[in-house]
Amino acid sequence: LLAGLAVGMVLWRLPREPQPVTQARVGVSPAAELSAGGMHPTVVLPAGGARTALAWSPDGRTLAFIGVQDGVRQIFLRDLAGDSARALAGTEVVRAFALSPDGSEAAFWADGAIRKVKLAGGPPVKLCDAGTVNGIAFGTSRIVFVEAPLLFEISPAGGERRQLTQWQELVRHSVPALLPGDKA
Repeated sequence: LLAGLAVGMVLWRLPREPQPVTQARVGVSPAAELSAGGMHPTVVLPAGGARTALAWSPDGRTLAFIGVQDGVRQIFLRDLAGDSARALAGTEVVRAFALSPDGSEAAFWADGAIRKVKLAGGPPVKLCDAGTVNGIAFGTSRIVFVEAPLLFEISPAGGERRQLTQWQELVRHSVPALLPGDKA
């Protein structure tokens, strides 16, 4: 046992080769900045926004992000094969968003409502009213969102929203994520 411990200590202290670091830089032009702008108009985040400010498409070829161009905050799509991003019409004043599992749509919160829009273009569709939203998850069978401090869900087709959690003192939900199968 002591010999094994001694060998383990020697091996643990041996110098290791550093692992190579991979870096990638993706421009956000024509957006001037990447910023979620806060989940509420009174919340100001530092430059770079928040975790909810960007998402990769399921195929990994497109970066969707909340950007600001000429003072307007909206969702932008940056195809990695192209040179610049394009603004997704109808997503102005977005505060939080999530991409659908197949990458064809985005659910987002803007102007007091949860909406969805096709990434290929077209007008956004209002799914339900929602107060201050602190994150959205878009699953195959439901869209889950946090309307502080509770968790709600709605069908991607719209309809009545359903409350998933009950109010508890000192408990708040933020930035939900759905596991595969949408059951948790």
